[in-house]
This record gives sequence, C-alpha cells and structure tokens, in this order.
Amino acid sequence: MANIIDTVNQIGSEVSDVLENNKTSLYFQEISLLCSLTENLLKYLVATKDCWDAVCNRVDKTIEQEKKTKRKCKDTDLDV
Repeated sequence: MANIIDTVNQIGSEVSDVLENNKTSLYFQEISLLCSLTENLLKYLVATKDCWDAVCNRVDKTIEQEKKTKRKCKDTDLDV
C-alpha cells in the first residue's frame, strides 16, 4: 500500500503540471481526483474519530465499574 503522503504529493504535482501547462483537457479530471481524495480523507478522519470516541467511552465505563466493584476488569471488557 502506498504511503498517503507520497500519494498526495503525486496528485499535487499532477494538478500543478496541468494548471501550469494549461492542459484544459485534463483540468476536470485532476480537480475531480483532488476533490475525491479530500472527501475520502475526511471520511477516514471521521471514522477514526468515531472509533476513538467508542474506545474512550468503553474505557471510562470499565474504569467506573472497577471503582464500584473494586475488582480488576477482564481485557475482553475493553473490546469495541
């Protein structure tokens, strides 16, 4: 799998080349590619945030339960 930074840099270079050389036939294609990349990156970040929140909530509940019962929780209690 390609590194996301390398992919973004490659797309940026292609878009710059299209704009600098007035390649109007490729303009729509490159802008669509750039918008698609941005959209997918935002989806990835939102999904990561949702997973992070779910894990944090599960850990918080488990910690509260440990305080109430004064027993150590199982590792499976933290699975999300």
